[in-house]
Amino acid sequence: MPSQTILLTGASGLLGNHLLGRLLAAGYRVVAVKRDTSEIDHLLTDENLKWITLSTFEDKLFDLAAEPIHLVIHAAALVSYHQSDLLRLYETNTHWTANLAAEAICHQVKQFIFISSISALGKRAVDQIINENSSHNDKDFYSN
Repeated sequence: MPSQTILLTGASGLLGNHLLGRLLAAGYRVVAVKRDTSEIDHLLTDENLKWITLSTFEDKLFDLAAEPIHLVIHAAALVSYHQSDLLRLYETNTHWTANLAAEAICHQVKQFIFISSISALGKRAVDQIINENSSHNDKDFYSN
């Protein structure tokens, strides 16, 4: 049984909640991050699960976790196509990610997994696989 503790952001979302279930089933201890506005009553509970609440993007998640973290899986993001959300998108998806990565480095976390939207990789025809080696055209509109 794994003895590592994983910090999982986005755990109350669709993808994050599926990851959470898989990690717990594999025997990992998970510190799951949720926003202060997230409802988790319908989500998993487990003796190896600790929920922590993020109030602002300046919160120090490792301090809130109050235990050693071995791996970070960052699956939280804001998705919006509204131009008015541009600043919120930047704050959430860029600034907070950078802060979290810096915090992980300070706490000597060996692995940091970042899960991003497919629109970060570009658009392709339905029959083509998109990955980090696919060409990217910055002129195509994906989202803010």
